[in-house]
Parts: sequence; structure tokens; C-alpha cells
Amino acid sequence: MNTNTYNKIQKYLYNYKNIDKTIESIKFDMLDYNHLGYNNWLKAISNNGKTLEDKILDIDNNRIILKLRKWKKLISDVLENYKKTDNIKYQYICLKYFDDKSIEEIQSKLKLNKKEQKDMQVEILQHIFLLAIRNNLLKEY
Repeated sequence: MNTNTYNKIQKYLYNYKNIDKTIESIKFDMLDYNHLGYNNWLKAISNNGKTLEDKILDIDNNRIILKLRKWKKLISDVLENYKKTDNIKYQYICLKYFDDKSIEEIQSKLKLNKKEQKDMQVEILQHIFLLAIRNNLLKEY
């Protein structure tokens, strides 16, 4: 896994809690950009243009939104799996990526030294990387 991929996965982890807000913001921008409203809907029908339903479908099929939803599901599945099978990794992800805790704070809570944390981080990111490839979110280089 190269550095760009490593950073991309971490970006999704750090922003996991905000993915829904990002999706809503994109939808809002698309709605605002398209000036959706009753009068425009009527004009679209009379001019054989895009109807309100067509514009809603455009939003639902937006590639960025679809990709964000896939990443959210992948991370949610990883979290659920770790919560059941490896609670230390689950707690590590929550502390590092969601609560933005320092190495020292994580060490205090989980009793993992710096090297153990780094090893765990690499293992988690590698696991997510393989799942992302399997789900066509990343390409293997």
C-alpha cells in the first residue's frame, strides 16, 4: 500500500462521523445549484426538460455520494467486526480517529506503547485496504 492510499484510508477514518453531513451538503448544493422548486418543476414539465424526479435521481446516482456511502458502510462493517472480535482494535480506532487522541492518551487508556500502536494501525489500515479493493473503492497498484 503506497502513502497516498494509506493517507486516503486515514482521511475516511478521521471523517467517518461527518460522512452523512458531507452527503447532505452535496445534496443541498445540487438542489440549490439546480434551483429545484415547484415553479422550475412546472417549467421542466412544459419544456420537456428534467423533472423534479429526474433531478432527485441525479442526486441519488451521484458518484461522490455513492462512494461516500460505500466507504461509510465499509468502515461501519469493520467497526462492527472489531467490536465483536477484537475490542482493542475497535477502541484504538475510536480513540485515534474519532476522538483524535494522542499516542500518549491512547497508551494510557489501552496500555499500548508507541510501537504496538503503530503496528496495530498498519494492520487495521491494511485490513481496510484489502476490503476497499474487494469493494472497488480502491485499486491495487
